[in-house]
Amino acid sequence: MKKLFLSLEALSLRRRIFVAFSLISLLPLLVIGFYLAYKNLPSYACLILGINILLGWWIVIQILNSITSIIKKTRKNLSLLGEVKPTEDEVKFLDEVFDKMTVKIKKSFQELKEISKTTEKLNEEISKKIALLSAILQINDLVSQDTDMKEVFRLIVRRIKSILNLDLTFVLLDSEGKFFSLEAGESNQNINFETLSKDKSFLKPLIEKGEVILLDRNNSCRELENFSKDILGVNNLVLLPIFLKREIMGILGAGVKGLEFSFSEEELDTLKAFSKHITFIIEHQRISERIKDLEIKDPLTGLYNAKFAKERLDEEVKRAIVYQKPCGFILIKIKNFKDYINKTGVLALESVLKKIADIMRDNLEVGQKAVRISEDSLGIIVPEKSKAQLEKQGSELLSKIKQEISERLDLVLSVAENPIDGASAEELINKASSI
Repeated sequence: MKKLFLSLEALSLRRRIFVAFSLISLLPLLVIGFYLAYKNLPSYACLILGINILLGWWIVIQILNSITSIIKKTRKNLSLLGEVKPTEDEVKFLDEVFDKMTVKIKKSFQELKEISKTTEKLNEEISKKIALLSAILQINDLVSQDTDMKEVFRLIVRRIKSILNLDLTFVLLDSEGKFFSLEAGESNQNINFETLSKDKSFLKPLIEKGEVILLDRNNSCRELENFSKDILGVNNLVLLPIFLKREIMGILGAGVKGLEFSFSEEELDTLKAFSKHITFIIEHQRISERIKDLEIKDPLTGLYNAKFAKERLDEEVKRAIVYQKPCGFILIKIKNFKDYINKTGVLALESVLKKIADIMRDNLEVGQKAVRISEDSLGIIVPEKSKAQLEKQGSELLSKIKQEISERLDLVLSVAENPIDGASAEELINKASSI
């Protein structure tokens, strides 16, 4: 709203009171002084004096109305300010209200500071949880890609160190003896040992009961202190067991150099989470190895794989020796394997290999097994056939492959017979592969 010219709203309370005081007191005194000096006062001067006095009192009334309005509004909002004793003295009432307001504002600022501190702490905890989740997802991604376990453990110790701001992190794994061997540690950390004996007395609670071993401001152990300071170069150390089905598989360790330090519950919980995840990784690795051991088929061609081929061919060789019958192996090798990939690409080669595998399966005789020995070699285990018979079957098979596959492949045929070319599966395969 636009203010009127010469409006009192533009003036502060102090100036309004001064104007009112001037109109009521100072101007009349000046007029009286003039009258006493000259013994003459015009009638219009008396009129002006009266008007000034009325204006002064009007201003005073306006000021009092403003103060009264403030007091009324304040009384309505007493519940927000706390208890204020009722009093007839408006000035005292306002003074008490202002005191209450000051106390409340100070209290509110203090509460805001506390809320700010709590929020910062929550944000820090959330950041750590997010970092922990991100680390676990990254680790799982590496595990799913069949990344070397040493690389996975190196990533784990790096992420633990960065998330918890530690000076030392490492993973020890059971070496199937009386020692734990160092599996992973930061490259810039001076870890002065490769193995840790299981006979160390400070490891007894960890190995036997699965307890967490702590060395910090609130926990002490003389032998652990010597190991921590002399071998690892840190003043605080925590060792957590890595268990798999009640079997101790290793140790997750973390250290801090600071003198006045103690591991918090949050830090220990984070380390326990990583310890459990390492257990999951070890179990995943074991299961994967068992699955690979159980697999007998090549995933691309559907033929039996090299592991099955050697086991089955060994059985056939032993049976041939017992019954004094021949046993052989037919091998078809792609000599220009790498050149073909460079010219046509991997997908084209895979398609060709599948076609060759289908032709081989369609031309097997009773008791024979088609196998894939290596990336560029396929073969057939042939019991009870001489070398001449092996060469005849192999030549016919090679002709059919060349007729049905138009690609320019340099295919080579070779055969090996027991006992002329070898007395075991490995000897027969090596003999055929060397031709």
